[in-house]
Amino acid sequence: MIKLESIKFSYNQEIIFQDFSINFKKGKFYTLLGKNGSGKSTLIKLILGIEKVSQGNIYIDNLNIRESLFQCRKNIG
Repeated sequence: MIKLESIKFSYNQEIIFQDFSINFKKGKFYTLLGKNGSGKSTLIKLILGIEKVSQGNIYIDNLNIRESLFQCRKNIG
């Protein structure tokens, strides 16, 4: 389970995500579609902890990646 709650992220002054929330349920398959520059790769970088959100929380298997990044990364495949 991957859950993003009210995240905010920007590159310099350009806001990429503002109050964005989504819940990816365990056992389901999802596809990210969008134009170049729409935030697909940025979303993955946020989930992996490569980029940091300025607001909100990201959970992987109910672990907040801000608090348990190493443990969360061990569960990502």
